Amino acid sequence: MIKEFISNKNFNNYYFGRNISNIGDIFHDVALTIIVSSYTNSIFISGVLVSINAIVRVLSSLFLIKIIDKLNPKNL
Repeated sequence: MIKEFISNKNFNNYYFGRNISNIGDIFHDVALTIIVSSYTNSIFISGVLVSINAIVRVLSSLFLIKIIDKLNPKNL
């Protein structure tokens, strides 16, 4: 079964693109944390920023799943 996924060009494109996107998200999070900590000189505020960022990602993914499920796939 894994060989079928690996040999599928569409899956490889999706997987590669998703990994590149995840790497970009990591760079963004690290840069944002460094910028906030350098401006505020507070590790606490940087930690709050990381926590809020994680909470927003989880909540938005939960709500977006419900919204996308209601959409007609033919209109996408």
